Amino acid sequence: MIAGTTSAVVIRHDVADQLYKNLGNEAQYACVGRIDSTEDGDAYTASGVYIGAHDGSSWLLTAAHNNLGAASAATVRFGENTFTLDRTSWLDYSGGSLVPGKNDLALIKILNLADAPTAARFVSSTLMISAAGANKPIGTSVGFGKSGNGNTGWVGDPGIKRGFRNRLEFVNLHVDAGANSVDYWGYWSDFDNGAANGNQLNIPPLIVSSATQLDLEGITAPGDSGGGLFATKDGAERLVGITSTSSPGIGDVDGAYGSKTRWTAITAASSAWITQRTGIAAVPEPSAMVALGFGIASLMRRKIRR
Repeated sequence: MIAGTTSAVVIRHDVADQLYKNLGNEAQYACVGRIDSTEDGDAYTASGVYIGAHDGSSWLLTAAHNNLGAASAATVRFGENTFTLDRTSWLDYSGGSLVPGKNDLALIKILNLADAPTAARFVSSTLMISAAGANKPIGTSVGFGKSGNGNTGWVGDPGIKRGFRNRLEFVNLHVDAGANSVDYWGYWSDFDNGAANGNQLNIPPLIVSSATQLDLEGITAPGDSGGGLFATKDGAERLVGITSTSSPGIGDVDGAYGSKTRWTAITAASSAWITQRTGIAAVPEPSAMVALGFGIASLMRRKIRR
């Protein structure tokens, strides 16, 4: 169902491209940077998300399949400022056994980062998604790369920052079919066109999705790999996933209506790995925050009693 890597944003044919550019360039997404790398004389464009600094090291989270550790040179650009990536610091979460959507994550250090954007706050566990269509969360995906629209599919060259919003249909779905069982890793979304033929992730009774388009409906394309998926979790918008792969849509055209994208979900395990490797903590769960608050309140009461 999914094939090929995703490297920018394909838009609705009836919505102005500038609106997608405006979304991608909103202040809260300044943490998504453009990666430019070379390998064996070939140039590549991808995306990455700045997640913060610890102990003098600044860190970028991206997709493992971008393979920047093997690059001859690599940089990341935030706005007008370009910084060198330390290819020797490349940390691959997949451990060399990459499963798209499951463990397609990697970390790399940004050297001499100045005027850093506000870091993305990543989650400490996966966003849960219900089977029914009405309560599905809306995700915002931001990256750099090719564009085009739902009628044409991918066109042009990667490198321009855009964002789009789609319903997230499911995450880490296991379809039990005996010897033919399938695991659909990561968050999944399709490029709806308002008709049934574009609603290609409607697989009742497991998944009941809507064919209705959002105002800034879109899909990823080459150049978006490693870009951020943001969604509301515990009352605030957080980084919940990283762009991993995509598949063709109507007429088997890449980026056409009906195309599907999956983002590698940040899970409890991968979140812990990020913190272990970088020293940067995920956003705490509300229960932990409540417990912390209770602890602080208890200490204050004790001091007052003394």
